[in-house]
Amino acid sequence: MRTRYRLLIFLTNFGFGVVAPVLSLMLTAHGCPLGMIGLAFGAFAIVVIAAEIPSGVFADLYGRKLSFLIACALSALSCVVLLVSNSFLPAMAGLMLFGLSAAFSSGSMDALIVEETLALRGQDALGKTVGEIVAFQCAGIAAGALLGGWLPEDGGYAAHLFVRLSASAMTGLLAVFLLQERREPAEHVSNRLKHHAGQMFGALRSSRILTAMLVCALVIAATQSMIEIYWQPRLVSLDSGVRQSYLGLICAGGYIVTTLASLAMSRVRLGDEKIRKAVYFSLCTALALCVILLAKQAGIAGFAAGYLLMYLCIGLMSVPEQTIINAEVSDGVRASMLSVVSFSVRLGALLSSLASSAMLLKMDIGSMWTADAAVTLLVTALVGALIFIKDR
Repeated sequence: MRTRYRLLIFLTNFGFGVVAPVLSLMLTAHGCPLGMIGLAFGAFAIVVIAAEIPSGVFADLYGRKLSFLIACALSALSCVVLLVSNSFLPAMAGLMLFGLSAAFSSGSMDALIVEETLALRGQDALGKTVGEIVAFQCAGIAAGALLGGWLPEDGGYAAHLFVRLSASAMTGLLAVFLLQERREPAEHVSNRLKHHAGQMFGALRSSRILTAMLVCALVIAATQSMIEIYWQPRLVSLDSGVRQSYLGLICAGGYIVTTLASLAMSRVRLGDEKIRKAVYFSLCTALALCVILLAKQAGIAGFAAGYLLMYLCIGLMSVPEQTIINAEVSDGVRASMLSVVSFSVRLGALLSSLASSAMLLKMDIGSMWTADAAVTLLVTALVGALIFIKDR
């Protein structure tokens, strides 16, 4: 993977990483009550779901570079809105703009990198490239989280928002000069929209494993989202004196573990498709068990260990997951299909946000996590069993 791609991936995720350790706390500081956080994240997910597939088609037809630049601009605008927010609706609007940015960003640069890898080095190099993409994404978030854990919380975490705003602006400026793309003229490409949609749906109909991966992506995203939304309040409930810097360290630690795990997995030769499937579904089971372990922790040290184990599984599974998906997708619809995958992820996050708001009326956070992990364990086990039975 080219250095320019590593730099842009790192900077994009660094901006998010700065606010990641304090995101829920930042929303409450800008007027979003704790009981409404789930609804705010639900609105975020709705925006992404509505824009995800259209933005992917836009990237395929009008250029991955333009799509990525739009994402950078929307990310910067979301920071401005959050900076001036002092009530629930403006805070939610800022989060929704961030969601729109995420929709335009997902798959755009990844598609460029994967296509270049396939053209220059073939499918055998795909696993290593996917591992590097995930690694630099997580490294950027981890570095940002370390900084975010030490920045002052004055002014509703204004320093965090200014850093993210600067990172978005810098990323967009660099992308103008560093991203190169060969594509057909827009006038010609726009005439292919109907054919493009046909290719997308044809790929979904013809690939059983791609459909299975979408289902698993949904339930795993629901679990991860439920952890991400409530891990900060859960940790504070275990120890009200926990420092913000410790939140930053835990958050960064999760992404560092993910980075190392994805890099390590990218260098493992998983063999044929059956082996990749077996590894992936085994890691789905391990992830669910780690969430149950995390939910049972009553101390900060145990909580941190459970959190890191969960992200170890996420890092390990990311490489077989993305390798399986990209091997099933053609270049002409790659950004669109990656957006379909992201659509499933966002739908899972939305369902998780809505479900968590209702579940918290009847149970505590730990019990909610355990129930969600049980559902994830059941669904991924059933999907995996069906895939292997049909492959025999």
